[in-house]
Amino acid sequence: MATDVPPAPQFGYGTPHPPAPPRTRGGTVTVVVLIGVILLCLGLGTTGYLLVGRVPAGGASPAAAASGLLDAVFHEQNVDTANRYVCAQQRDANSVKQLITEAARYQGKGSGVTWTAPKQTSHDDDKAQVTSTLTLKRTVDGQSQSAHQTWTFQTVDEHGWRVCSIRTRS
Repeated sequence: MATDVPPAPQFGYGTPHPPAPPRTRGGTVTVVVLIGVILLCLGLGTTGYLLVGRVPAGGASPAAAASGLLDAVFHEQNVDTANRYVCAQQRDANSVKQLITEAARYQGKGSGVTWTAPKQTSHDDDKAQVTSTLTLKRTVDGQSQSAHQTWTFQTVDEHGWRVCSIRTRS
């Protein structure tokens, strides 16, 4: 029995190939997103390193931060040195400059500032309180004046201990 059914077409002999399955861009998108995330992480890491690396370490202890700040303000009168011992939120303010300006009143013959070794009075994780008694001496119109003040330093641990605030009490 003969059938009139034509034989199945063979590809490559005048018959077009069936269409290729559609290409997905999932792999390409994933690679582009992954590269973007890696570049972002590298950028943030570099920025963080540069920001932290540019600020010198604070004090090794809360008392060392208070002592370093007192020395920078009253003896050296150096804003840059004082900023090593001041927390970030105060570093940008004029508080260090104002403190050094005030300290300048106690410079000169017969004038000066001395203090007791700063003593840590409380500690809680990354915060501590330190106190020191300052003796402020100055000569005005030939008259010697002195005052005693207790300074209380609030310190925080920011890659080294730094002073964030000072309260004074006569």
